[in-house]
Amino acid sequence: MTTPHVQLRPNVLAHPSPTTGRFLLLIGTLLSIGLLAGNLIHNVVLAGPWTAALRTCAGTADAAVPDRSDAVDIVAHNDVLTDCLAPSERTRALFSLGGAGVVLVLGLAVVALVPWVLRRRYRLHRRWGCLCWRS
Repeated sequence: MTTPHVQLRPNVLAHPSPTTGRFLLLIGTLLSIGLLAGNLIHNVVLAGPWTAALRTCAGTADAAVPDRSDAVDIVAHNDVLTDCLAPSERTRALFSLGGAGVVLVLGLAVVALVPWVLRRRYRLHRRWGCLCWRS
């Protein structure tokens, strides 16, 4: 008794469609652009105070660890510098997140309004479950 030959076929529904991946890539790109825009706005608006804080913190770190000859001293210098710059960096991060949030809200507004605009522009209405021309 022989077993019948079964040809296996790939399950095409097992993987997400390429459209989903492209849409997720588009969302990631838009949010990255929002982060960049927020960072650029921070650099324009608060460049002076951030630079002053950097100079102050660099002086404080240099005074705290004057000799940076080995790795332990370099790490200690970096710790002092990052602790001192933390409030300024939090502000910069909030600007970046704000930019991403603005881009997200604008993207959601476009997604919500485009169907309405297209229906109105081309005078479409729902008839029997499909979009049809108005007569």
